[in-house]
Amino acid sequence: MAPADLKKEGTLFDLPIAIGIIIASEFFTVQSAFLHETLFLGELSLDGGIRFIKGALAIAYDAAKLNKKRIIVPKANAHEAALISGLEVIGVDHITELIAYLRGELPIAPTVSGFEHLKQAEDQSIDFNQVKGQIFAKRALQILQRADTTFYL
Repeated sequence: MAPADLKKEGTLFDLPIAIGIIIASEFFTVQSAFLHETLFLGELSLDGGIRFIKGALAIAYDAAKLNKKRIIVPKANAHEAALISGLEVIGVDHITELIAYLRGELPIAPTVSGFEHLKQAEDQSIDFNQVKGQIFAKRALQILQRADTTFYL
């Protein structure tokens, strides 16, 4: 993958490589314009499942800056990537679902952008299990939550 001197890390290239191989083998055809307007991201498991990746928001932001029209990501990342306006976000769970979408056999509605899914429900408590450190920030959020103060992340 070009440029060869740039180090590539992670598994987020699994899905674009698989799609590239499928298209190159002429399993089906996709419009060239569609491919140039689309960014594919995802970790591909051995059973064909498309798994969550890290950095979907930042990559979606860069895709919008590069004038991409759409981004195809794991469904688990779709709401995160949809926070970038002006970008059509297609979330998929399995490679067969993606192939059916690319063939035009399965319509997949783009993920609606917005912050509504990030709002904390009134009856839920804040979960800090993945936050390392930040003792004062976590304590402040706990106090705000107990005071029934509405806040947005």
